[in-house]
Amino acid sequence: TAPLIQSITIQSQGSKEIQTIDAAIVHTDNNTIVEAEIIPPDATVPVPADGLPPVTIFPVIRLQPVAPTGQSSNAEQATIYHGIYDGFGKLGLYRIVVYVKSADELAALPVVIEYQSGSRLYLPLMTNQTQANTN
Repeated sequence: TAPLIQSITIQSQGSKEIQTIDAAIVHTDNNTIVEAEIIPPDATVPVPADGLPPVTIFPVIRLQPVAPTGQSSNAEQATIYHGIYDGFGKLGLYRIVVYVKSADELAALPVVIEYQSGSRLYLPLMTNQTQANTN
């Protein structure tokens, strides 16, 4: 059975640039590989020509299982994979693509989530100008 991505969460680690990425995966084994590709806000993603993911230079982190996967009596029980990324320094919308591959080369459908780093606050310009009376 191919692995399946149940959910992905991103949580702050006390800094705007450092976030944890957690993925809940079902149908895992001891050799399941979970990776997250981080696409920055200003990046242009090439379109794949042959249906395969494009080769890119975006950062990729490997997520590690929080607890040993082992053999479970409940095949539907999710294993949490965890990773930390410290490069969310640019203001804007990041895209995170999570890929999962099992030991027997079965792959889950990739999941894309978005993460907004920082925000802009636009305030009105207020000035204190006195008008001179020219009468």
